Order: sequence, then C-alpha cells, then structure tokens
Amino acid sequence: MKKINFYFSFVFLILIAILLISCAVIQQPRAYETESQLAVCGFKQKLANTPEKLDKLKELPQRKFALREHNGTNYYLYANAHQKCLFIGNEKAYQSYQKSKIQKQIVDDNRTANSKNEAAAAAGRVEAFNWAVGDMWVPWMYY
Repeated sequence: MKKINFYFSFVFLILIAILLISCAVIQQPRAYETESQLAVCGFKQKLANTPEKLDKLKELPQRKFALREHNGTNYYLYANAHQKCLFIGNEKAYQSYQKSKIQKQIVDDNRTANSKNEAAAAAGRVEAFNWAVGDMWVPWMYY
C-alpha cells in the first residue's frame, strides 16, 4: 500500500511540475512580443546590471506599466525582473504602444471572424452537397 501511495505521489508531483513549466513557457512568448513592441514604439531599454538596480527593478510592478513623474514630465515604466530589464518611455511612446496594441487586436479579431466565416462557408458547402447527394438513390449503401 505504501508503494502505491509513493507512486501516486510521485506521478502527482511530476504532473504539477509539467503544468508549472508549461505555464512559464506560454508566458515567455507574450512577454517577448510585448517588449519587442515597446522597443519599436520608442521605449528605451535599460538593463539592471548591478544587484542594486535589480533590487529596485523588483520593487516595480512586473510586466505592467507604472507611471512616474520626473521634472514635470510623465514617464511610463515597464519592468521585467526575470529578464533584468526596464523599459522607459514618454507619453508619445506610450500612446504609440497603445495604438499598436489596438491595431493588433483589430487584426486578431478580423482573423478570428474570417476563420469563423470560412468554417461556416465550408459547413454550408457540406450541407449543400448532402442535400444534392442525399436525394439520389445510392444502391451501394444497401449492400
């Protein structure tokens, strides 16, 4: 009985580890996509290349925007302590990022709508085919 419990526990731990790893793998491409888009939109990337900078980076909200004011100018900060980098952008860079994000959402929505339309059209063609063939007498179906 103890062997069965041990094996069950072992398998359970392996499944949990696989689940956690898969979640991490799914998050990485999204973070990379966001950070590359930030750079395109005008955000400057700063590396946390000292322990002190890394500690300050960890204090910021991770993978979210934080608004900070310096000398009367607003700056948007996007921290990723895992990659040890900070993206800093002004109002223009932030607006550019928001605009590109909306455009990407529109493109994604259009792709989804097109996929659904194609699936519906394919289903319609199958129904039309079934209607045309279904009314025919098909002798080989009865043997």
